[in-house]
Amino acid sequence: MASKTQGAASAAPDLQIYVDLEHSISDTDAEGIRARWEFGRKLSQERVGKKLPKGRLAEVCVAISRGKTEVQFRMRFAEVFPTEEALTNAIGQYGSWLKITQALYTKREAKAEPAKPKKKGPTWGGKTRRKLYDEIREDGATKLRELEVKITTTVMELEHYVLPDDVGLSEEEQDDIGRLFEYLTILSEWTEQALTATGACMDDLGRQRLIKKIRDRMQHPNTPPGEKANCARRIEALEASYRRKRLSSQ
Repeated sequence: MASKTQGAASAAPDLQIYVDLEHSISDTDAEGIRARWEFGRKLSQERVGKKLPKGRLAEVCVAISRGKTEVQFRMRFAEVFPTEEALTNAIGQYGSWLKITQALYTKREAKAEPAKPKKKGPTWGGKTRRKLYDEIREDGATKLRELEVKITTTVMELEHYVLPDDVGLSEEEQDDIGRLFEYLTILSEWTEQALTATGACMDDLGRQRLIKKIRDRMQHPNTPPGEKANCARRIEALEASYRRKRLSSQ
């Protein structure tokens, strides 16, 4: 028995319908805007639930030599202005496809933005960095404290790391996402090297004192569950560095 998704895909209109609509589109006149609206409305009818059948968007984009963002804007256009009357009003109000896409993008951003954004509390990186600056003012700077400031600054930036909604991202923005992934991979590699080097410099007594300090914090009844999990990971990292040091000395 065919699934609902398979049935929708097999019943999909021929690609020539979209090719013909693409040929009728002009960037400047009202008929071109109408053709985009018809294109978006017809393709939206192929959705199963809220999504097109797998691979259908890419298939249509190849057939008309257009990017995914342009096609998604057409579908969004038909969704925001669902009737002939609404379409006519949109053409009269905006006059060009460029202005319509700008309005659609603004509508999406306004919908995504919360009415009253919550005020963020102090982060671990921010609190720790301020404490370090106080120590530096009181006792002076050292190479190790300078390293601490750099690391806590990086942590503070990542604590505010929020990616945009992936719905409707342009091809250029998708390229940016790919580069971010590469940068984070490089960061993780350097972090691993820094952990190994730092663990090698730590003597056994200092490591055991730090493990005890972290374990006491983990076992405290007022410590939140998330912080307890972080403490467990830190202890495991310290114990792993001890095992590596022992192996390297043999």
